[in-house]
Amino acid sequence: MTWPFYRGDDVAGIRVAQRIEKLAAAKKIHPKLKVFIGETAPENLTGEIKRSRPAHFIIIDAADLGLSPGKIAAMTPGDIGGTSFCTHSLSLKIMSDYLLRSLSCEIIVIGIQPKNL
Repeated sequence: MTWPFYRGDDVAGIRVAQRIEKLAAAKKIHPKLKVFIGETAPENLTGEIKRSRPAHFIIIDAADLGLSPGKIAAMTPGDIGGTSFCTHSLSLKIMSDYLLRSLSCEIIVIGIQPKNL
C-alpha cells in the first residue's frame, strides 16, 4: 500500500511498524510488544507511550545517514543530533529527549536510509 499524501521517506517507519504489528497479531513475537504508529506526527503519541510505561522503546524512521538506500543504523537518541531525519512537526531529537526525561527506559533509534528525501 502507498500513501499518496506522504513523501516516500515518510513511509519507511510506518511499513516496518505495520509488519511488526502483523507479526504480533500472529503471535510470532513477544505478547507484551506494543506498536505505536506516529506517521508524520509521532509526538502526538507521547501521552499514550508514557502511559504504557515501556521498558524499552524503539523509534524507526527514515534518516539521511549517508549510506546506500535501504541500509539501516541503530543509534541512541544522543546520536541523532547530527543525523537528518525526515520532517516531522517536532524533531525526533526533541521528542526522544522528552521521552528520556519522562520514562525510565532505554530508547534506541533505527534509521533507514531512503533512496531520496
